[in-house]
Amino acid sequence: MKNRYIAEVANSRKWVLYLCVFACFVSLFMLNSLFPIFTDDWVYTFIFRSDPPVRITGIREIIDSQYNHYFTWGGRFVVHLIAQFLLMLKPWMHDSLNALAFTLLLWLIYRISNYNNPISPIVFVFIYFLVYFFQPAFAATILWITGSANYLWGTLIILLFIYPYYLFFRNPGYKLKGIMVAIGFFIGGILAGWTNENMAVAVLLMLVFMCFYFRRRGELPRWAVVGLIGFSIGCVLLLAAPGNYVRMEVASANAQPVTIADTLISRLYTMFYHYLYYGLPLIPIYIIGLVALLKSKQTTREERRMILFISAVFVITAHIAFAVMIASPQFPSRALFGVVTFAIIAIGILYANIRIASPSAKVLKVSGMILLIGILGYKYYQQYNALSYANEQWEKRYTYVLQQKVQGNLHIELTEKIITAPEYHLHELSTDSAIWYNKAFAKYMGVKSVKVTE
Repeated sequence: MKNRYIAEVANSRKWVLYLCVFACFVSLFMLNSLFPIFTDDWVYTFIFRSDPPVRITGIREIIDSQYNHYFTWGGRFVVHLIAQFLLMLKPWMHDSLNALAFTLLLWLIYRISNYNNPISPIVFVFIYFLVYFFQPAFAATILWITGSANYLWGTLIILLFIYPYYLFFRNPGYKLKGIMVAIGFFIGGILAGWTNENMAVAVLLMLVFMCFYFRRRGELPRWAVVGLIGFSIGCVLLLAAPGNYVRMEVASANAQPVTIADTLISRLYTMFYHYLYYGLPLIPIYIIGLVALLKSKQTTREERRMILFISAVFVITAHIAFAVMIASPQFPSRALFGVVTFAIIAIGILYANIRIASPSAKVLKVSGMILLIGILGYKYYQQYNALSYANEQWEKRYTYVLQQKVQGNLHIELTEKIITAPEYHLHELSTDSAIWYNKAFAKYMGVKSVKVTE
């Protein structure tokens, strides 16, 4: 009778978890469908720096575009290839794929956090809550196509690649063998290392540490070494791209002359600001989880030791990725996506392993889940309304520009402004038609110039 009850509870949890995952996909699809094609999306709809402009219609044009991009602007070949592929598709297709990528990211975080534990919808909802509220640029990294390709998809690729390392870290009995497996890890390593600069450097150090740990434990698998080599190559391809240096020269030529000391102080100030507003709020959550885990009497000392160890690995990797940004001339909040994701994984690992068997604790967990869903629902309602307004206004603008184009007016003046909160990354066009995003919009619409009137 007891076994039957346990099986029924497990089955109920499974279906509740699946419902949560499905709700995650549907909710993100709806938000994605409301977010307009915007700024860099207009640029990457075409072969990069093609003259005359050539719209992307197939893989061949994407490869040509990324070749130009690699040698003239930046090394993020993999993620920008994804961006241009998504922009080539019909809206419902790229919205579906973006929502799927987000759902897979949450699922991976859940699987890493809840490793070797019973199915837990509460853990999944908790992770969704953390991502939804603590990612500093949610719209710019998850809903905006170019931003999602750079950060959401880039982080997803990295997590997919390191997941087997994590499994072997937690379970020495986890086995992968064969030449095809090694080849897969080599190629996967190149792709994962070729995604995002600060995360690539931090994860490379994480993989080096893991490989040393595996060897000290008694076995260093071939796939782990080959994957590390591939990841290193990808990282070099990313950082050594000629376009990175071309871009730095352009930025230096346009910037006001400053001393090295002033540059360093400015970057440190930016990092301090980001850490204060985006990193610091996660620390109390981590500490509470840490204390609760240490007081959990249902886990053995050996289990707690491993959980604390692997959680610390993710925390340290997140801080390394953050520290690496000191080398970057720009540090927008969206660049924190991978950093915050790894911090959330570290938190998730702690909370998923807090085991308190008392009836009151179970009631508290269920109540907490309901509360989190309620908060998520309210925040989602606000976002949905804001993006519905933005979508409606931008659709009107697209229609107006096309009407003017048909009438022969190729110099467009927009009298109605579209004002949205900064968190949605949908800033208004400029009153100066020569600003790059105004020029990109004009090119996208097939007109000569666009500006917003005073």
